[in-house]
Amino acid sequence: MLTFILVTLAEASNITIQEALFPFVQLCSVLLAIAYRYILHPKRASATTRHVVATALGLSIGFYCYAWSMFHVLLHATLGLVLMKFLNRRYMAIVVFIVIMTHLSIEHIRKMLTTDASFGLHHETPMMMMTMKITSLAYGLHDSYSGDISKQHPKQRRVVVRKFPSLLEYFSFTFNFHTFLVGPGLFFTDYIDYIEGKHIVPYKIKDKDGKEIIIHKEPPTLRSGLSKAAFCLVSIVIVILLNKSYTPEHSITEEALNASVLYRTWLMVVIMNVITCKYMFAIGSADIVCIAAGFGFNGYDEHGTPKWDLVNSVNFWKFWVATDVNDNIGNWNMSVIRWLKYVCYYRIPFHKDKFTVLLSAVWHGFYPGHYWTLFLNMMMGTKASRKIRLYREQFTIQTQAGKVVYYCICYIFNTVLLNYLSFAHFLAYNEYIVTYYSSVYFWCHILMVAVLLILPPIKKTPREKIVNDIDPASKPTSDGDVTAQSLSKEKHD
Repeated sequence: MLTFILVTLAEASNITIQEALFPFVQLCSVLLAIAYRYILHPKRASATTRHVVATALGLSIGFYCYAWSMFHVLLHATLGLVLMKFLNRRYMAIVVFIVIMTHLSIEHIRKMLTTDASFGLHHETPMMMMTMKITSLAYGLHDSYSGDISKQHPKQRRVVVRKFPSLLEYFSFTFNFHTFLVGPGLFFTDYIDYIEGKHIVPYKIKDKDGKEIIIHKEPPTLRSGLSKAAFCLVSIVIVILLNKSYTPEHSITEEALNASVLYRTWLMVVIMNVITCKYMFAIGSADIVCIAAGFGFNGYDEHGTPKWDLVNSVNFWKFWVATDVNDNIGNWNMSVIRWLKYVCYYRIPFHKDKFTVLLSAVWHGFYPGHYWTLFLNMMMGTKASRKIRLYREQFTIQTQAGKVVYYCICYIFNTVLLNYLSFAHFLAYNEYIVTYYSSVYFWCHILMVAVLLILPPIKKTPREKIVNDIDPASKPTSDGDVTAQSLSKEKHD
């Protein structure tokens, strides 16, 4: 029955069965999540029952998508459990981190040698998600063993794991159907609180008159889920319509290389937006699964609006309207950023940025494009973008029309810059990367070098009102969000 529905979906969308598999499974996961929330609500089902069902559904989805390759993922989880259980507590976390990252790296290399860099369902993806879970759990246990918790970063203290998980808790955490395929990343304490119903606690909010009201119940998920679903729907429609016509390889065809630099730049932007929509659908649909299951509730903001951002991975709107590369980074793949900060940035005593970026690169794999993007393009791009932003904040625009024109100019420039910086990641191979960048004369690289070397440095001043007026992505985020800045901003925490 499932196969028949999958084939029908693929034929109706004019895509391959492999391409239709992921959205089909995510749709099924959303339906399962809704049933899970209402039938197995913490008030109606025990924690054990919720653990068993979440694990069984996750394993079923895994074997349905990956068949025998699923045993690589099972090995990955078992390795982590055995090491955490039997190693000395003093060095357990670092050994778990090294072994789990090594196993993931071996699978990345195997994939490079046996398949191409095209999109598709590969078992390395759930292994990447599981790596985040296992290493964060190991460090959560380590932090509880390491003595004075008060000296740790506040975000480390929040997710300290004070008791070693049972076998069922561990495999439920690593294989739960909510986050198995593509995340989002989560912390063990948050997951256990959700399973046991401890996330539903009284919250104090103020009404319009300033009177305090105590709310005891979990808020509805419909509004938050539907807003993400709308973005996901638009994203998947764009992918279905444009995916076959705009792939990274199209940018280095003879036809494209014989066209003007302006056309090649425009083609790159279109290709990157199609790719972004793919990721938007994948990450956004994973967020929807969690919200539909009631996982991710993070209290209320100062206006009494419920926040479903505990395991949020992407702020769709803030990402799309940003006029600064750092804002794009801060609102994209946020659960991965949280993990990178937790296991690396908060713990490394020196060169925090460099080691964190290195970990991100290795976690993503070993295609040359990842290292072009993270170590060359993004490092230069974020620094140049930050310097340009300091200059932007030195003046104000009085008229609303002027603000709109100014925003449009900044938005177009930032969109081109961000897509240019990220394009190497998806071209993947050195030959393709050099071919494309040389065809556009490395113009963006030259511009970034000029900004960094020629523009004189200026002192950072408080943001002018114009920034918040015209750039929605630059407005402050809630405490549950990753701040809309690059990792280096954490130096000032």
